[in-house]
Amino acid sequence: MQKRLLALLLVFSFIFSCAPAQALSYADGSLRVYLLSLGDIQSLDFTLEGSYTINGNPDFRLDSGTRITVSQSQEAQELYLLSGGLSICMGASFSLTRAGTTDAAMSGAYLSKSEKDTLYPGDFQITAGKKGIEIILTIDMEDYLYGVVPYEMANSFPLEALKAQAVAARNYAYRSKLASQDESYDLVDTTKDQVFKGYDPENTNAIRAVDETRGVLGCYNGEVVMCWYAASNGGQTARPEDIWGGEGNYGYLDLRDDPYDVENPFSVVKTLDIATDGSQLDKRLTKIFLPQLAEQLAAMGYSDNESEMQIVKILRAEGIEPKYENTRMYTKVRFYLTVAGRMLDNSRLPASSPAATEAPADLFASFFNTPSSPVPANTPAPTAQLKEGLTVVPVELTADITVYDDLKDGFDMQIISSDYELVSTVNNTDSIRIEMRRYGHGVGMSQRGAEWMAGKYNAGYKDILAFYYPGMELVSVQWKEKEPAKLAPLPIAAQPVLPVLEPGESYAYVQLSSASSTLNVRKEPHTDADIVGTLSNRSRIIVTSCENGWAKIRTGELDGYVSMNFIVYDE
Repeated sequence: MQKRLLALLLVFSFIFSCAPAQALSYADGSLRVYLLSLGDIQSLDFTLEGSYTINGNPDFRLDSGTRITVSQSQEAQELYLLSGGLSICMGASFSLTRAGTTDAAMSGAYLSKSEKDTLYPGDFQITAGKKGIEIILTIDMEDYLYGVVPYEMANSFPLEALKAQAVAARNYAYRSKLASQDESYDLVDTTKDQVFKGYDPENTNAIRAVDETRGVLGCYNGEVVMCWYAASNGGQTARPEDIWGGEGNYGYLDLRDDPYDVENPFSVVKTLDIATDGSQLDKRLTKIFLPQLAEQLAAMGYSDNESEMQIVKILRAEGIEPKYENTRMYTKVRFYLTVAGRMLDNSRLPASSPAATEAPADLFASFFNTPSSPVPANTPAPTAQLKEGLTVVPVELTADITVYDDLKDGFDMQIISSDYELVSTVNNTDSIRIEMRRYGHGVGMSQRGAEWMAGKYNAGYKDILAFYYPGMELVSVQWKEKEPAKLAPLPIAAQPVLPVLEPGESYAYVQLSSASSTLNVRKEPHTDADIVGTLSNRSRIIVTSCENGWAKIRTGELDGYVSMNFIVYDE
């Protein structure tokens, strides 16, 4: 089977490599992401990594390292900004806009109520909503993907699978941007669109995947297309028109079997094992089957009294009546049964069941055993003990169970709330197994399938995209990303005047590695002591004594201990 899958993979790789590469240029690579995951909040802390201005005003600036709190009034839809004991009413909305530069690799803000301790790089539009503070993050496309790829997949996934995810997520985001020009935001940060949880530099694999596919988009007929994806398609991709209805330019997608998804042991599957011996049949199934059998038995001259019938053996089962043509979204599972009943009129007794026709084999027969095995020409004699007065009906009878009602609800076979699951059956001598698969809508790329293609078969991201989006070609985009506004340096505040030296004291100053750093002043000469204040770089101090690497210092406003590694005596 692995040789067949590799051959199939090579075919799609060749087809995809024939697509010409193009270079396109788009005016704007920014996205507006509504941070829905924060929930209904009345206050939120921002810790800034880089300088920001308020409402774009360079005279109203917040420096890197500043911590602010935004809260919403309980009485009115007004916002307040609090920082360092200062409280300012900001009205119904205001913005925080990145400005200047920072020594950090990326500027942004850490949000106190976000799920992860990650950076949110971008500008913030903050609004007082009916249920609480609403925040829309404006972020560059590639920075956005840093916070999507490791959470839509996982940073531990194979690199080529992560690259395929990066391209699919980029397409999804760009198509969402095009569709929301008249809206206040393009996407939300939850599974309603794509999960976004901010930038974490430890997600090195995902970051590399984004960087190595930077600006790559998928097109069909010259148009950037929507690249849907889901966790697991259950072994068969879905058509978007089947899942969501309507019509569209979907020539880059098709309905196809996906053996990679089925092979992956992490793909979700739910199973129900049913003994073929009728005496061991689950009472829930018996309750469903008997009314259907009663009608068939009555038509053949048998009693339709449920107490005068017996399910002797289940011969086989198969999925029937697919929800959509050529899919395995079967709405029913049909069971073929050996049944015993009490004869009332033998004039209507039918002939014995004819031998079944051999079912044709196909490429995926080892994965999906639907249709079921053929009926044997000579049905073996039932082993169950018959009730007194009953005889075995000489033909097979059938009984159906509904998939999306009986199986999902009555037998705990639900995988998702929507009715998208696929059904297959495995017919064995002593038992019949019903399997349900598919976690998600099944359209486009299976993330579990992509994981298996890359990890098991060494497929590249282009091979993966070719398999799941067979009509799509890749193009390269150069985003025109927004540069933060430049800020004039702040005037240097005058140093406070130090007291006159006492005998044995010396003047010194603080020397740190960067201008933005600060030195902790502690209550006692050790690192576990309480911090009583901080000193900025170049701050002047008086050293009163030194011991074991610590200097006792004082200023006009502060007394305590600092490490001698960060002070320099005046010459």
